[in-house]
Amino acid sequence: MSDLAFDEDAHAYTLDGVAIPSVTQILGWGSDTSRIPKYTGLRGRLVHKACELDNLSTLDESTLVAQEIDGRWVDPWPYLRAWREYARGERPYAVEHAVWGEIDGMRYAGTIDVVWPTMLDDIKTGKKPRPDEHGPQVQAYRHALEQSTHYEVMSAGCVYLREDGTHERVPYDEARHFNAFRTALARWYRDNA
Repeated sequence: MSDLAFDEDAHAYTLDGVAIPSVTQILGWGSDTSRIPKYTGLRGRLVHKACELDNLSTLDESTLVAQEIDGRWVDPWPYLRAWREYARGERPYAVEHAVWGEIDGMRYAGTIDVVWPTMLDDIKTGKKPRPDEHGPQVQAYRHALEQSTHYEVMSAGCVYLREDGTHERVPYDEARHFNAFRTALARWYRDNA
Protein backbone atom coordinates (compact mmCIF):
# COMPACT_ATOMS: atom_id res chain seq x y z
CA MET A 1 0.00 0.00 0.00
CA SER A 2 1.46 3.35 -1.03
CA ASP A 3 1.60 6.29 1.35
CA LEU A 4 0.04 9.49 -0.06
CA ALA A 5 0.72 12.67 1.92
CA PHE A 6 -0.57 16.19 1.36
CA ASP A 7 1.07 19.41 2.60
CA GLU A 8 -1.84 21.86 2.77
CA ASP A 9 0.34 24.97 3.11
CA ALA A 10 2.40 24.14 0.02
CA HIS A 11 -0.54 22.42 -1.72
CA ALA A 12 1.86 19.60 -2.56
CA TYR A 13 1.49 15.83 -2.67
CA THR A 14 4.09 13.13 -2.08
CA LEU A 15 3.67 9.43 -2.75
CA ASP A 16 6.05 7.26 -0.73
CA GLY A 17 8.13 10.41 -0.15
CA VAL A 18 8.35 11.35 -3.84
CA ALA A 19 6.71 14.59 -5.04
CA ILE A 20 3.96 14.14 -7.62
CA PRO A 21 1.91 16.86 -9.32
CA SER A 22 -1.63 17.71 -8.34
CA VAL A 23 -4.56 17.67 -10.74
CA THR A 24 -4.90 21.46 -10.44
CA GLN A 25 -1.16 21.93 -11.04
CA ILE A 26 -1.36 19.80 -14.16
CA LEU A 27 -4.45 21.48 -15.58
CA GLY A 28 -3.15 24.96 -14.80
CA TRP A 29 0.31 24.33 -16.24
CA GLY A 30 1.29 27.08 -18.65
CA SER A 31 -1.84 29.13 -17.92
CA ASP A 32 -1.83 32.76 -16.88
CA THR A 33 -3.56 32.64 -13.51
CA SER A 34 -3.00 36.33 -12.83
CA ARG A 35 -6.40 37.07 -14.41
CA ILE A 36 -8.19 35.14 -11.65
CA PRO A 37 -9.25 37.53 -8.89
CA LYS A 38 -7.94 36.73 -5.41
CA TYR A 39 -11.54 37.03 -4.25
CA THR A 40 -12.57 34.00 -6.31
CA GLY A 41 -10.13 31.61 -4.66
CA LEU A 42 -10.79 32.87 -1.15
CA ARG A 43 -14.56 32.63 -1.67
CA GLY A 44 -14.16 29.07 -2.90
CA ARG A 45 -12.07 28.07 0.12
CA LEU A 46 -14.56 29.66 2.55
CA VAL A 47 -17.54 27.87 0.97
CA HIS A 48 -15.65 24.57 0.60
CA LYS A 49 -14.74 24.58 4.28
CA ALA A 50 -18.33 25.31 5.33
CA CYS A 51 -19.62 22.45 3.14
CA GLU A 52 -16.88 20.10 4.35
CA LEU A 53 -17.70 20.72 8.01
CA ASP A 54 -21.41 20.43 7.28
CA ASN A 55 -20.83 17.08 5.52
CA LEU A 56 -18.91 15.87 8.58
CA SER A 57 -21.65 17.18 10.94
CA THR A 58 -19.05 19.34 12.72
CA LEU A 59 -20.05 22.79 11.45
CA ASP A 60 -20.49 25.36 14.23
CA GLU A 61 -23.07 27.56 12.53
CA SER A 62 -22.27 30.49 14.87
CA THR A 63 -18.88 30.80 13.15
CA LEU A 64 -20.42 31.07 9.71
CA VAL A 65 -20.48 34.83 9.12
CA ALA A 66 -20.04 37.09 6.12
CA GLN A 67 -16.43 38.03 5.48
CA GLU A 68 -14.80 40.79 3.52
CA ILE A 69 -12.55 39.32 0.88
CA ASP A 70 -10.49 41.61 -1.29
CA GLY A 71 -12.93 44.51 -0.82
CA ARG A 72 -16.04 42.38 -1.43
CA TRP A 73 -18.35 40.73 1.05
CA VAL A 74 -19.01 37.00 0.91
CA ASP A 75 -21.93 35.56 2.82
CA PRO A 76 -21.40 31.77 2.97
CA TRP A 77 -25.01 31.05 3.97
CA PRO A 78 -26.62 31.11 0.50
CA TYR A 79 -23.92 28.75 -0.78
CA LEU A 80 -24.38 26.42 2.19
CA ARG A 81 -28.17 26.46 1.78
CA ALA A 82 -27.67 25.53 -1.88
CA TRP A 83 -25.38 22.66 -0.84
CA ARG A 84 -27.86 21.42 1.75
CA GLU A 85 -30.66 21.53 -0.79
CA TYR A 86 -28.53 19.49 -3.19
CA ALA A 87 -27.42 16.94 -0.57
CA ARG A 88 -30.94 16.62 0.89
CA GLY A 89 -29.63 15.34 4.21
CA GLU A 90 -27.62 12.50 2.70
CA ARG A 91 -24.19 11.92 4.19
CA PRO A 92 -21.33 11.34 1.77
CA TYR A 93 -19.28 8.16 1.67
CA ALA A 94 -16.11 10.30 1.92
CA VAL A 95 -15.27 14.01 2.26
CA GLU A 96 -12.02 15.66 1.10
CA HIS A 97 -10.76 12.28 -0.05
CA ALA A 98 -7.13 12.34 -1.29
CA VAL A 99 -6.37 9.98 -4.17
CA TRP A 100 -3.53 9.27 -6.53
CA GLY A 101 -3.58 7.76 -9.96
CA GLU A 102 -1.28 6.74 -12.77
CA ILE A 103 -1.73 7.05 -16.52
CA ASP A 104 0.89 5.75 -18.93
CA GLY A 105 3.41 5.55 -16.06
CA MET A 106 2.80 9.17 -14.98
CA ARG A 107 1.52 9.65 -11.43
CA TYR A 108 -0.66 12.44 -10.10
CA ALA A 109 -2.76 13.21 -7.02
CA GLY A 110 -5.77 15.24 -5.99
CA THR A 111 -8.48 15.61 -3.39
CA ILE A 112 -12.09 14.84 -4.20
CA ASP A 113 -14.54 17.12 -2.41
CA VAL A 114 -17.32 14.55 -1.98
CA VAL A 115 -17.70 10.85 -2.77
CA TRP A 116 -21.24 9.45 -2.73
CA PRO A 117 -22.22 5.78 -3.00
CA THR A 118 -22.22 5.88 -6.84
CA MET A 119 -20.72 9.22 -7.83
CA LEU A 120 -18.25 11.96 -7.00
CA ASP A 121 -18.72 15.71 -6.89
CA ASP A 122 -16.46 18.72 -6.92
CA ILE A 123 -17.93 21.86 -5.37
CA LYS A 124 -17.67 25.07 -7.39
CA THR A 125 -18.72 28.63 -6.54
CA GLY A 126 -18.49 30.11 -10.01
CA LYS A 127 -21.52 31.45 -11.83
CA LYS A 128 -21.45 29.02 -14.73
CA PRO A 129 -20.08 25.61 -15.72
CA ARG A 130 -16.70 25.49 -17.45
CA PRO A 131 -16.57 22.04 -19.07
CA ASP A 132 -13.10 22.42 -20.60
CA GLU A 133 -11.61 23.11 -17.15
CA HIS A 134 -13.85 21.17 -14.78
CA GLY A 135 -14.50 18.07 -16.91
CA PRO A 136 -10.84 16.98 -17.05
CA GLN A 137 -10.50 17.65 -13.30
CA VAL A 138 -13.33 15.35 -12.21
CA GLN A 139 -12.36 12.71 -14.77
CA ALA A 140 -8.84 12.66 -13.30
CA TYR A 141 -10.36 12.16 -9.85
CA ARG A 142 -12.68 9.44 -11.14
CA HIS A 143 -9.80 7.56 -12.73
CA ALA A 144 -7.66 7.79 -9.59
CA LEU A 145 -10.49 6.70 -7.30
CA GLU A 146 -11.42 3.73 -9.47
CA GLN A 147 -7.78 2.77 -9.94
CA SER A 148 -6.84 2.88 -6.26
CA THR A 149 -10.02 1.42 -4.74
CA HIS A 150 -11.77 -0.44 -7.55
CA TYR A 151 -14.80 1.69 -6.66
CA GLU A 152 -17.04 2.16 -9.70
CA VAL A 153 -18.07 5.76 -10.26
CA MET A 154 -21.33 6.00 -12.18
CA SER A 155 -21.15 9.80 -12.51
CA ALA A 156 -18.43 12.41 -11.95
CA GLY A 157 -19.51 16.02 -11.90
CA CYS A 158 -19.45 19.47 -10.39
CA VAL A 159 -22.04 21.06 -8.16
CA TYR A 160 -22.20 24.77 -8.86
CA LEU A 161 -23.33 26.67 -5.76
CA ARG A 162 -24.48 30.20 -6.39
CA GLU A 163 -24.71 33.41 -4.42
CA ASP A 164 -28.50 33.43 -4.84
CA GLY A 165 -28.81 30.10 -3.01
CA THR A 166 -29.40 27.97 -6.11
CA HIS A 167 -27.37 25.02 -7.33
CA GLU A 168 -26.79 23.04 -10.50
CA ARG A 169 -25.05 19.69 -10.88
CA VAL A 170 -23.31 19.13 -14.19
CA PRO A 171 -21.99 15.63 -14.94
CA TYR A 172 -18.74 15.39 -16.88
CA ASP A 173 -18.62 11.77 -17.95
CA GLU A 174 -17.37 12.14 -21.48
CA ALA A 175 -14.26 10.34 -22.70
CA ARG A 176 -12.97 13.60 -24.20
CA HIS A 177 -12.56 15.06 -20.70
CA PHE A 178 -10.40 12.13 -19.61
CA ASN A 179 -8.35 12.41 -22.80
CA ALA A 180 -7.88 16.14 -22.17
CA PHE A 181 -6.49 15.34 -18.73
CA ARG A 182 -4.20 12.64 -20.17
CA THR A 183 -2.83 15.19 -22.66
CA ALA A 184 -2.27 17.80 -19.92
CA LEU A 185 -0.56 15.20 -17.73
CA ALA A 186 1.83 14.23 -20.55
CA ARG A 187 2.60 17.91 -21.20
CA TRP A 188 3.32 18.54 -17.50
CA TYR A 189 5.71 15.57 -17.34
CA ARG A 190 7.39 16.58 -20.61
CA ASP A 191 7.95 20.15 -19.42
CA ASN A 192 9.10 19.16 -15.93
CA ALA A 193 11.37 16.22 -16.77
